[in-house]
Amino acid sequence: MITNAFQKTGIALIAAAVAFAAFLVIAPQFASAQTPTCTFTRVLGPGTVGEDVRCLQRYLNASGYTVATIGVGSRGYETNQYGTLTQAAVVRWQVSKGISPTGIFNPAQLGATPTSPTVPTVPTSPSYDDDYEDARSELNDVRDEWEDAWDDLEDAEDDGESVGSARSYLDDAEESIIDALYAFVDEDYDDVMDYVDDARDAIDDALDEFDGGSSRDADRRDAKDAIDNAKDAIDDADEAIQDSDASSSRIRAAQKLLDRAEDALDDAEDAYDEGDWDDAVEYAEEAEDLAQDAEDELDD
Repeated sequence: MITNAFQKTGIALIAAAVAFAAFLVIAPQFASAQTPTCTFTRVLGPGTVGEDVRCLQRYLNASGYTVATIGVGSRGYETNQYGTLTQAAVVRWQVSKGISPTGIFNPAQLGATPTSPTVPTVPTSPSYDDDYEDARSELNDVRDEWEDAWDDLEDAEDDGESVGSARSYLDDAEESIIDALYAFVDEDYDDVMDYVDDARDAIDDALDEFDGGSSRDADRRDAKDAIDNAKDAIDDADEAIQDSDASSSRIRAAQKLLDRAEDALDDAEDAYDEGDWDDAVEYAEEAEDLAQDAEDELDD
């Protein structure tokens, strides 16, 4: 297996603006079936050294936020140094929990007790708007797509297939994903979406370089395209409803159709997350049709 993009490159997402000396926390603890109980009495960040760093690395490795797949930082070879690999793993943990991805580990984010088996999910702050959630979701999705593409490429190479320039394209995708992460931290959500689109284009180009990857990923890409089209149609319909001077009865009818479209889109995204690509396409196309019907209702 390859190392994750954020592990391979390392990222310095936050500078010394965090006032460590002014931050006092109670020492929360956590334990897991694979790691010893850890007690944290301080914020951990790049350059920190200590056994609490080693314990944090063990937890991350055991919980799916791998610090490294081989060598230093990998399971059984955790270190007491908080470097770029640890920072990248913490970023992925924070993104998955709805925490602002600073790459700096704050014990207050755990909210766990000494007997808690895993770190609980931290709810997304209500102050975060739809743009934040959309950007976070897209960033997670494209990272997974990038990793899947690497898996497909390595399988193809193991099977003796020619992969052409696939590796170069995936390197380009990696750069775009890192740019997207920087934009996310800066709250430039439009830029996040642009970088994510660039990453997806590069991933598609990579998969087109070899037959195996292209065929394995085609259904998923079709499902993603259908969902994106449905989202665009729903946004257009919502804008049309907001700007419409149609009668109140037509606006109510259009809104009901739009609500059904949003429900169908939710079903499509659930199917996509479960890997049911055909169902995802079907629900997404239904959502797109309903959104178009909502716009048509305003014109009748």
